[in-house]
Amino acid sequence: MKVIIPFKLKYIPIKKLALISFEKDPDEVYRGMELQYLDGAPYGKGWRVIAYRYDNYVDVYDDYALNTIENEKFDVAENGLANYSKIEISRTRLDKDEFGAHICFFLKDIFNRNISVQIHENTKRNTRAMNLLAPIGAGSKKPTSFPLFFLYEFDFIRKYKTEISIVIDGKKRKADNFPFPITKELQWRYYTRYSMDCQIIELAKSEDGILTLAELTKDYSYTDELTTYLFDNKKGELSLISIIVMDKNRKLEMVFDQPLPIEKKADGDTYGKFYIIADHAMGTLEGTYQWRQQNGISKINILPDK
Repeated sequence: MKVIIPFKLKYIPIKKLALISFEKDPDEVYRGMELQYLDGAPYGKGWRVIAYRYDNYVDVYDDYALNTIENEKFDVAENGLANYSKIEISRTRLDKDEFGAHICFFLKDIFNRNISVQIHENTKRNTRAMNLLAPIGAGSKKPTSFPLFFLYEFDFIRKYKTEISIVIDGKKRKADNFPFPITKELQWRYYTRYSMDCQIIELAKSEDGILTLAELTKDYSYTDELTTYLFDNKKGELSLISIIVMDKNRKLEMVFDQPLPIEKKADGDTYGKFYIIADHAMGTLEGTYQWRQQNGISKINILPDK
């Protein structure tokens, strides 16, 4: 039996990331840098640096080890992509040990400028990380999906004894302090933040094209790479029960309290709720949906609002 997949949950294999902000000490072009480590299809394994520009676009630098994805969108970053380059990203480090976090990379940008970031925490004082569903800025002009950025073990770089060096074209830049004059666990912080354990999902990516027509197994399921779609079959009418994304370490599931109609003989409306359930420590995202079929044409509205 075959069924149409109306929308997808797409796993993005960003395993670790760090965001370094120096907006208060401006460079000519950039106001911040984001280092990402990717490991999984279709990217392969390697490093990416996203450079945040003052015109609210981004320049994206991929290490040669990463696969190039044609027409990849970066629209959650305000105005989107300005320039994309494959370059050598060297002296990379993004990890944590008994002394704290370490964030390092070196590259040459499209303006032929050397960029070096070296950050080393150097204290054995405890710091308690948090779990965060990262807010995606309202400045995103034309988003093409609803991004779910689950950041586990999220924390801010401490100031005490930290060695921090941001050099662009031979000029040192000062890392931004935390926006508010408060401490976290009685330790002053930079606004540089990181997560060593990410789960990043794109929900219902916008695209024009022919929807996937999937061949179901005997248990009415369909698996596409790391994502499994589970269906209910009642008298030949198929409805979507849940979507599950499972990587090596974590599971994420989108569940419908009333199965979402996919193929129904009669026109009409169906209303229900859905829940996006991540790791227990992260919590649950909830919303409502409306399915409407008129003259054989179906429309689905999804509102994640809780």
